[in-house]
Amino acid sequence: MPRLVDLINGGDYRVAPELSKEAYRLLWIVDYYDVPISGGVEYQGRLHWFQMWNAAVRYETESFAPIYLVVQLANQQAAEETHRHNLFTQMVTNGWDYDATSTRIDYLPDKVVNASAEAAGQFYRLQKVQPPLDLSNNEVVGWFQGWIGGNPQGT
Repeated sequence: MPRLVDLINGGDYRVAPELSKEAYRLLWIVDYYDVPISGGVEYQGRLHWFQMWNAAVRYETESFAPIYLVVQLANQQAAEETHRHNLFTQMVTNGWDYDATSTRIDYLPDKVVNASAEAAGQFYRLQKVQPPLDLSNNEVVGWFQGWIGGNPQGT
């Protein structure tokens, strides 16, 4: 399987298998800019990472539908990311999570839980001293394409 570093900046993602919507389940978003960039995804019963492939080509066509790589996490990486995510949901919000129907929680106002501004500030101060998750040498186990914003109205 290819490594993330080989594909993220324009390598041919099609060397990995395309995954059907039934093969994975979106869990949460970590990075977002107009569309989700990265986050947690369940694949084959384990936590994996999704990462947008070559974000530089995002706006080349009007029919752009993002391509996401599914990256295998080592056990320690999965544990660290789960811990970081749990802190985020406790100290900031659960609004970036997906429910069982792949709807983002922030589109379901009765399910959104936001923490205080003080707690959120504390979380972001803690994150400044945390090393970023380095997945560059992790294997890409597949890819999928499409909008994953999670709005039930399709936007």
